[in-house]
Order: sequence, then structure tokens, then C-alpha cells
Amino acid sequence: MRKTFGLIALVALAGIPGLAQAGPIYGWDWVNPGPGVFSNNGGRINWVESEFDTNTNHLRYTANFGQSNSKLRTDGFTLALSGGPNPNGAEGQLALLYFDGEDAFAGNGPAILTAYGYNGLDAQNSYLDGSAQAGIQTPDRILTSRSGPLDWLYDLSAVTEANGTRTMSFEIDVTPIQGYVPGNVSPYQTDWFGIGYGEKVGVWMHTFSGLSTNYQNDYLLGWSFRSQGYLDGANFDTTVTEPVPEPGSLALLGLGLSLVGGAASRRRRKRS
Repeated sequence: MRKTFGLIALVALAGIPGLAQAGPIYGWDWVNPGPGVFSNNGGRINWVESEFDTNTNHLRYTANFGQSNSKLRTDGFTLALSGGPNPNGAEGQLALLYFDGEDAFAGNGPAILTAYGYNGLDAQNSYLDGSAQAGIQTPDRILTSRSGPLDWLYDLSAVTEANGTRTMSFEIDVTPIQGYVPGNVSPYQTDWFGIGYGEKVGVWMHTFSGLSTNYQNDYLLGWSFRSQGYLDGANFDTTVTEPVPEPGSLALLGLGLSLVGGAASRRRRKRS
């Protein structure tokens, strides 16, 4: 009975959510000048901070742009992320996010975030053309912040800081992106990744100044600009953080340890 009791306690410990089943939280930050190749022609890229939580599937991404003494202002950016390889050219594998801060910085409305299947071209026309093959294919429209449901969107902001720089940020649940089946490739294709990263990250971010956009049925109809820059690279190192157990899990852990400890104490007294 004592052996059974101790076994039950160990099983209880192994079954505590957030302890036995918790996954890592990855982070990737970049400060100018940093690794990879980059251009400030769409406004100076000052820094990027990001986090991907494998437990919640939440992706948080914040970037700061510009200089107080420059007339070159970043109005938005596009972003593709992978688990290591350079996203550029990955047709039918990744999502391309469009962050539109045009109205937000002009005081005319909120920032807008839309997601599309990336067509693999070295361009920002995935919102219009869903494939790299000749001609115009139907775009893979995945998500838009302009209409509901918005249960995937947790934060979206575009603000001008006191020093004149601009900060753009979002936090999203990438589950519907990772689970999306692209419409312009074979349904048997198995290399769709969507978005996210792990111990390595590939980044393809383009920045835009003088951005002008318009929408139809809550998705992009036009994306034009005066100048653009970029941050591009593969296999950037990330940081790894183990999640902190929730208070309820800690209480269960304490109970499980006390059960195991009590069983061990009784066995010692029996032997003596």
C-alpha cells in the first residue's frame, strides 16, 4: 500500500499542468546596428523585441522606428518569421503580416493588422497575388483586425513616443495561422509552417515610409509607399525561458512533495 501511495503521488506530480507539460518561451531582440542585413530607407529601425510562447501560442512583436531629427517616418511594415531559414522565397510555407499604422499616426483610426499566405516573391504583393507562378492568383486571406471574430488579437498599437520615434506593437494567438491550409498549393503539401520560431529564427521585415493603403471587404486592396527599408536574416539566435508555474500548480506541487515525503518518512520509521 505504501508503494502504491508513493506511486500515486509521483503520478500526481507528473500530471500537473504547467510543470510536466510546460514548453519553453522563446525571445528574439535586435538593436541597430545588429546582425543580418538591414536598410533604414523606410525609417531607421531602432530596435525590435519579440517573444513566442509555445504554451499559449502567443506571438508578441514590438518595433521602434525613426529619429527625432529626421523627416523619414515609418508608417508600417510587413513581417514573415520562420524557425530558422530566411523566409524570403518560401512560397506556400509562411504567413506574411501587414502592419498598417497610417491612420493611427494621423489620428484617423486604429492600427490595422492583416495576415496572408506569403507568395514567396521578393515583394509585398501577397495581399493581391497568392502565388509566385505567372499571372495573378487569388490571395490567401487568413486574418484581419478590421472585422471579427478577434479572439486571436490581444494587442495592437501604433504610437508616437515623446522623443519623436514611433513604436508599433502586436500580440496575437498564431493558432489559426499555423492551422491554415493555403489555397494555392497542393492540399497534400505538408511543409506549411505559418509563423513562429524556436531556438533559431528567420526574419524578413520590410519597413515603409509614406505608406498609403486602402481596403475592400476588410482586406487590403492597395499598399503603396514612397520608400522602403528592411531587416533580413536567417538563423538568428533566440533566448529560452522556462515558464513560471501558476500558483495553483505550485500548491499542487507542494501537496505532491508532501505526499512523497510522508511516504519516505514512514518507510524510514518502519525500518528503524
